[in-house]
Amino acid sequence: MRHFCFSKSLFSFLWHPFMLSRVLVFLLSFVLLGACATVGTSQPVFQPSPKEFATLPKPAIARPFHREQLLVAKTDGGIHSLQTILDADGEKITFAGVSTLGARLFKIVYTSGQIEVEQLAGLPNAPSGAQVLSDIMLSTWPVDAWRGHLPSGWALTDEGDSRRVLRDGEGKVVEDFFYENRNGLREPVRIVHRIFHYDISIQNLEDDT
Repeated sequence: MRHFCFSKSLFSFLWHPFMLSRVLVFLLSFVLLGACATVGTSQPVFQPSPKEFATLPKPAIARPFHREQLLVAKTDGGIHSLQTILDADGEKITFAGVSTLGARLFKIVYTSGQIEVEQLAGLPNAPSGAQVLSDIMLSTWPVDAWRGHLPSGWALTDEGDSRRVLRDGEGKVVEDFFYENRNGLREPVRIVHRIFHYDISIQNLEDDT
């Protein structure tokens, strides 16, 4: 296993029990006392609900993009924020979280068939890379790209330009994605998960260059 070292710092947020399998773990818990990070690999499989499994579509996307964003998450444990950098170059996805001082807290790279995660040592029970990427891809990738990747009977549908909905096999809403038109582009601005009980607002800090 490879190791990467960081300067000594402390990042501590409340740990939320529902979020062990979602990106909110990163928003709720950053503990760095020792200075090193580890790298591991995983398959593109995630859980949209506690009892169901799904696979991520391929990371290829027609229009590459770069985003620097501030994510603000509301959960049962309070309100938490994190600055992130998201790159989709058409062949792979790179998603990183950074501290207010610019130190990288984690980095996830998704190429076809494999996800590599570099994270700080000391993060307990961190979620798989696929869990972290699932909300990004559900909100951003075309609906057609998700066909054959969701659990049987589940559906991801666009309801106008301002909303996208993920429904389970019984037709119940699992997750909502809300959008605004920014510079002629449909941009996700809010994600609400009704099973894992979180509400994430997304603020772009920098547009494509």
